[in-house]
Amino acid sequence: MELPLGAQVVSVIEQNGKIMLYAICDEMERMERRDLLVVGTGWKIDLTDWPRVEPIGTVKVDPFVWHVLEVHDLPF
Repeated sequence: MELPLGAQVVSVIEQNGKIMLYAICDEMERMERRDLLVVGTGWKIDLTDWPRVEPIGTVKVDPFVWHVLEVHDLPF
């Protein structure tokens, strides 16, 4: 996802059946790529190749519960 440089993610919510991400940012900053991973509760994921994963938030979109993670330092 593209966000303004230095954007601080403050929450994720469900809105009209979709996951929405909210951030505090300066819209005049240049855009930067942020790598996000969305996984469902109970999913098995292998994070071996991803050195740093930071939880952003959890959101329920009936009937599922999704976890939004930011992945840092991807090898590609």
